[in-house]
Amino acid sequence: MKQYKLIQVALLAILLFGWAGCSQNEEEVPGNVRNGIVLNVTDTGIISNEPSTRTEDTGFVTTFTQGDQIGLFAVKGDAILDEINNMPFTFNGSSWSGKPILYDDRLAGVTFYAYYPYQPEMTGKTDLIGDDFFAPLAAGWELTTEQSDQKAYAKQDLMTSNATALIGENGNYSLSFQLTHRMSLVVVKLPSTRYIFTDAEGVAIPEETPYVAMPVDVAFYLDNVEEGTKISPYYDAKKDEYRLLRKPSSENQIIGHYNDKQCTLDTAEKMKEGKYKRFVVDGGYKEVTHHLQVGDYYYADGSVVSGNEAEPAKDNCIGIVCWVGNPMPSVLYKDVAVVVNKVGKDSLGIYTKGDSLGVWKTDEQGQVVIKHTENQIVFNVYKADYSDKYDNYLLAGVDNAGKFMYVDLNADGMHTKEDKVDFELPYYVGYVDDVKSSTKTVYMTTDIAEPEVLEELPDADSVRVAWKDVLTDYMRYNVEAESKLVQGYANFDYSQVGSLSDSLWSKAYNLVNKGNQFVDMLSNSTEEQYFELKQNILMDLSLVYTQLYGYYGQMVDRGSVIPEDQLIKQMESLSMYVNGNRRYALSVMLAKVHLLRQDWQGAAYSCEEVIASGVYRLEPQLDHTMVPSSESKEVIYGDFYADGKYIHPLLYKEVLIMAAYANFKMGTINKALQFVNELLASYGMAHTDVTLIENKIIDLSSNLHGTGQLYPYARLFSMKFRADGFETPKNWFLPVPESALLSCPNLQQNPGY
Repeated sequence: MKQYKLIQVALLAILLFGWAGCSQNEEEVPGNVRNGIVLNVTDTGIISNEPSTRTEDTGFVTTFTQGDQIGLFAVKGDAILDEINNMPFTFNGSSWSGKPILYDDRLAGVTFYAYYPYQPEMTGKTDLIGDDFFAPLAAGWELTTEQSDQKAYAKQDLMTSNATALIGENGNYSLSFQLTHRMSLVVVKLPSTRYIFTDAEGVAIPEETPYVAMPVDVAFYLDNVEEGTKISPYYDAKKDEYRLLRKPSSENQIIGHYNDKQCTLDTAEKMKEGKYKRFVVDGGYKEVTHHLQVGDYYYADGSVVSGNEAEPAKDNCIGIVCWVGNPMPSVLYKDVAVVVNKVGKDSLGIYTKGDSLGVWKTDEQGQVVIKHTENQIVFNVYKADYSDKYDNYLLAGVDNAGKFMYVDLNADGMHTKEDKVDFELPYYVGYVDDVKSSTKTVYMTTDIAEPEVLEELPDADSVRVAWKDVLTDYMRYNVEAESKLVQGYANFDYSQVGSLSDSLWSKAYNLVNKGNQFVDMLSNSTEEQYFELKQNILMDLSLVYTQLYGYYGQMVDRGSVIPEDQLIKQMESLSMYVNGNRRYALSVMLAKVHLLRQDWQGAAYSCEEVIASGVYRLEPQLDHTMVPSSESKEVIYGDFYADGKYIHPLLYKEVLIMAAYANFKMGTINKALQFVNELLASYGMAHTDVTLIENKIIDLSSNLHGTGQLYPYARLFSMKFRADGFETPKNWFLPVPESALLSCPNLQQNPGY
């Protein structure tokens, strides 16, 4: 479970006047009417029950996810205010939103309380007399035995705050809640063994994936091993431990089963509120160095025992090691033809197989030495009745269990259908200069499965729905990634940027591959409805490519780098086949590409085409979590509904921001000033003058947060984001995943990585 300690968000639309009535004279209103209450929510975590000499114990911290709700109470004197009586606030991934709180003198001296998770019915669950406002809620809190799902676990992790006062300073107001955990936690570490296999000389055998023997047949029970007492704790795979929330008053014993063994975890008098008790069973995790050799015994729990043992255990022995060597399907297969071509470029600059340099065959050792003078070649391998793929998965070898390993083409850490290839995948070898050498191993097999045939969807509506689903999932993740990169959401810092980039790249190119599959399928039909749908999918892919260009400064399609000019030409061509909002959306994408490549004139032209249409207008108070795009004149491209909110990637405000900046850079200052002042006026802010244009543009760009479009503006405006560890100019681009660099040699790693 990912951890973070502090969530700091502004509650939008919380005005500092209202109960006292509205004033026509802004200066007569106390405070700044545009300042909102800043909500600081701190999770104190569940700390160890054991004495510790450490100065800090971070403990276990519950992560808020989209859709989570807290409840808010306001108490004055000996009564709860009717207006703020179990008022819910919902987390949308980056901020908490709820019914606006209107401020006046009635809030003076008010005490606030918050709790998580929100309960619709709180009658009789608060105490206005005692020291603990939420004592009845905690006493009656019911825990279930099903906590294996992360969301189910979090929903049972009751947290409450002590009394909190509203702090006012210079017209700014804030509420700070320190949520404390009311339950206790049992943490169990079962034994697992990582084997470091060595050869006869004691040298570790290279491994792509660590071999870890994990406990099998794991089960937990309360007090007795019988039907109805089984419990399901949450398993944290990253830390390899089980977690179970318990009431502080609980004296149940927990019985664990694993590997045909049993252990008893005595929790009596050890379950304390907000504390955890850790149980390490049989030593927990350990590492063992083992000389792997033929004749070793392999057991059901994954353990390996030397074949030289005098009396090895017979129970649960399921195999004997019969081969130790290069775990590859076909390294020594001979008479393999290798067809080599010089890398060329087509008219659009796409890398392709050029003129043939000849055909080579492997020697008696199954190797081939290709002699050439080119600095980059592309080759394919051929052998009758052999293939470098299985079921259209590109082979990466065979594991110790004799199962095929596959190339993770989309670098998502998993092998799914998205890793399949339905086209000839060439191998590239490139050199920095002519004196460098390179080797590449290709694996082949005779065990060739029938290639999967893409199932044709029955009608255009089915394709449209399926595509919308995968596109929405990507848009949701894109907004989440932006929140991490820009605001440090979920305790993100830039030491984690590599992992985030890998996930984002994987998500994006899973979508691209799926979109290409749909496009290929639809291209076989001449019906108008399919033609229109294909164009719309291509348009959607253009948005994804635009976002990838914003994140990485480069894009890939079907294994080749897409030059900027090609992307621009594709979008210009598509604009002839789509109408309405989709056509204007393409203009916005074009403007973004032009702007990022510093083509100010091209960006201005594309923006002003949208502005001149008169179709759109600013709606700065639009609540994008509630209002569908069809009801807003600011949304150019959107209406993706995920996790209880709408996602709108392209908004009219971004068009005006880009138009203002492009004109500013071209020196057409008056036009730039016009666009800036239009934006300022829509927010009820005073007009600016020419001396502050650039600063105002940068400030206004922050309003794009939540659209998934903000990140590239860091390098455009030479600005820094709030997330810890952000470095300029290094983090103006994301690092290209290593797997992508290997699969597409024309990709370049971004500076600083």
